[in-house]
Amino acid sequence: MIGIDRSLSKLGVYAYLASPTDTTTTTTPDEFTPISGVFTNDPIEGFALGAGALVYDGVDNIYFEIDWHAAFKLSNANKTIHFGVSINGATITTASTGVVGTFAKNNNQTYAVSGTQVAKLSKGDTIQLQITSSSASSTITVEHFTTTINRFFVTN
Repeated sequence: MIGIDRSLSKLGVYAYLASPTDTTTTTTPDEFTPISGVFTNDPIEGFALGAGALVYDGVDNIYFEIDWHAAFKLSNANKTIHFGVSINGATITTASTGVVGTFAKNNNQTYAVSGTQVAKLSKGDTIQLQITSSSASSTITVEHFTTTINRFFVTN
């Protein structure tokens, strides 16, 4: 029987956006930018806060499941909004693994999206939550955002 390595059992993060925030996307449609705002990270085990990203400081080469849930609205609708997770500053696109989007048809209506990504992390790797719009320079109000990062496999 394979047992759980107790030295690795406390690796993970729960994070949430402390209050609604506006994120303005780039001047290029569908180019991702970090989600603005202050995130509260508690509990946080095996990770540290870096410059605009979470930094994994645990054991090398462990798979993690990153689940996220968001609610957002736009003042000028008829745009497709995508959320995604960038690992180590990698450029993500609307076709990248784990990226999820929805078409926001109405002004000031709240839309909900959620997604999951699995990534193998090594010590020093970074995780950043990002957003984009199908239209240049969109201002997106992210009303709620929560994420959990947990070990994907719980046995060795």
